[in-house]
Amino acid sequence: MQWGDTAGRADTANAGLEVGDTAKPFTGLLLDGQTYDFSKTLGHRPAVVVFWASWCKPCLLEAPHLVALHDKYSAQGVEFVSVSIDEEQDRAAVAETVAELAIVYPVVLDEKGTILKSYAAGASIPLTFVVGAKGNVSYRHQNYSAGDELPLEEAIQES
Repeated sequence: MQWGDTAGRADTANAGLEVGDTAKPFTGLLLDGQTYDFSKTLGHRPAVVVFWASWCKPCLLEAPHLVALHDKYSAQGVEFVSVSIDEEQDRAAVAETVAELAIVYPVVLDEKGTILKSYAAGASIPLTFVVGAKGNVSYRHQNYSAGDELPLEEAIQES
């Protein structure tokens, strides 16, 4: 079973954090080898956390919208963090995809899927959360279709 394949797992497809829940802190390795610590953001300022993979077509369609939203809202203090669930042997593909998509915000490597499991075990990707400045989830959206960036932007504005 690949990440995001929820066939036969209806009991866990919607498991995990929902709107109103307190987001979970996490740490992870960045592409440049440094460590990212979400607890430095959590409860201090709003954040957008997106789970994705380099092989996920909807993720690749969503990414340019995330980059545009980052460009628009990062100066207002909104943290954007991308969590790649690609496996370790795909790290070069992640780096190439990040460069092609011009992703400038942190890309955390979740090669064992532990961060995704803590946020939403069994969920498909892309999986996007908006976390308010007080640390509560104010928006959760799974998958991507054209236009999904509009309610995401509204959630960012309200965070």
